[in-house]
Amino acid sequence: MALSHARDLYTRRGEPLSLWVVRSDTVYAASPGERDPFFSNAPHKPYRYPEEFVPLSEGGEGDD
Repeated sequence: MALSHARDLYTRRGEPLSLWVVRSDTVYAASPGERDPFFSNAPHKPYRYPEEFVPLSEGGEGDD
């Protein structure tokens, strides 16, 4: 029944790739006190910072 309701509600807005239906007692919600560990940017992961990369329109070295 939950899958049927999810399909009816969420698939009307376009082409969904998947639907996840889980029991509500298995869903974990982070508290405001846990915000930093969950959502802070990781400085050791440079791919999360777009300013580290050259835009494709500028091209790179060796482009002819």
